[in-house]
Amino acid sequence: TFLLHRLSNEQYKEMEGEGRMIDVGMTVETSGKFIVSIFDKNDPEHLLKKQKYQEWKRKQENITEPKVYALGEMADKTHTSFGKEELMLLLSCATLFLIYVAVKVIFDSVEETTTRTL
Repeated sequence: TFLLHRLSNEQYKEMEGEGRMIDVGMTVETSGKFIVSIFDKNDPEHLLKKQKYQEWKRKQENITEPKVYALGEMADKTHTSFGKEELMLLLSCATLFLIYVAVKVIFDSVEETTTRTL
């Protein structure tokens, strides 16, 4: 299961009638591991990862002796800021947690007073 990047109204109107195109790549390793890759040209994260991978690949082609690289070298090291959706999700989770704690405290004190009267 995966989610595609949410399009802006302008992007959505541009694609009207054409549909949304994504690239799907499949690879089978010698061990039998099956890998499915999805690329959405409308997703800024996918574009950034593709650019980083292409830069890494170009560096690999320029090096004559083979070296072993860690996955961290290919990882995205740019510190992008949170989008509006991520901030709303974060605020919603924090609000729900505070409501949960408040209700737990209130009902715990109600439970204590009812047991004392009985």
